[in-house]
Amino acid sequence: MMIQDFKSIESRVSGRQGSYKDLSPEALLTSEEDFRTIFSHIPEINVWIEPGSGHGLGPILFAGLHPHKSSIGIEFEKSRIESSEAAKLAIGISNVSFQHLDLLNCKIPEGDTYFFYFPTGIVLDRILFNLSEREDFIRIIAIESHGDLLDRLRKESWLSEIKQIPLKSQRHHPCAVVFEKSGEPLETTLHHVSFLKRFFLIQDQNDEEWFGESYGLEWSRGDFFDLQTPPRTIQERQVSKILKFEDIPQRFHPALRFRRLGPLRIETRDAVFEGNLRKIFVSPTFKVEISTGQQLEWSEVKKIFWENTLCFDTSLDYVYFPHAV
Repeated sequence: MMIQDFKSIESRVSGRQGSYKDLSPEALLTSEEDFRTIFSHIPEINVWIEPGSGHGLGPILFAGLHPHKSSIGIEFEKSRIESSEAAKLAIGISNVSFQHLDLLNCKIPEGDTYFFYFPTGIVLDRILFNLSEREDFIRIIAIESHGDLLDRLRKESWLSEIKQIPLKSQRHHPCAVVFEKSGEPLETTLHHVSFLKRFFLIQDQNDEEWFGESYGLEWSRGDFFDLQTPPRTIQERQVSKILKFEDIPQRFHPALRFRRLGPLRIETRDAVFEGNLRKIFVSPTFKVEISTGQQLEWSEVKKIFWENTLCFDTSLDYVYFPHAV
């Protein structure tokens, strides 16, 4: 089965995070041979859903081999969607559809089988959370893309590993692994808020408590996670509370919002500091840590500037939040 020229399609792909531009065909796409192997090992598939369908080979091949079944490909890069639609039209099949959507916020189409071949991260967390809420049967087929996808799927209490299907192409794991919904209770984990704007109350080894943000959280290993804001590695057991912004006492709001601005100039009575806000401590006292490693009691902060704009002045009881926050 021929799909349009790979280089021509990929030359129009954006540099957006998650697009995986400039990868080789072997790294970016699953081979036709491996798709055929998977389909032959699981003939009971009825609706094939492929999040991140690339050039559309999987959905098109499944639809062509199973005219009485259906498939859906989801892709946010327009050039890849256009090539998929062109290939569908050239072959003349109607039981496959392609959706130009962002998996971070779109409605996940319903089907019985979902094919995963992409790295772990907030997109995967969001898809898994949505699928975990489904009451009907779900099957996930995964090919290891970067070394931790299978381990991540094994963390889901509602999934059970059923079988492994040997692959012809060289991958991090030599088999496609099949998971099915087991019906076990869903455990609450930090993965469920990595794609939401929530705040963690974190207790460190010195019994100090500080705020971290859930959005962009990346699983590292075991119960270790990497925060994006502030950039720190934490353990899940350190998180004592998960809060919405409106649940946090208002005295912490300015610091939390200023942290998102990036570089700041912070003035106290005796000194001037420059850097990003990192940790925002709740106890034993309300203080902030800046990117230079220095810690300042919030009560000592007199003025804060962002790009020469005054945002905070205690003498005037003045607080200004730029549009960026």
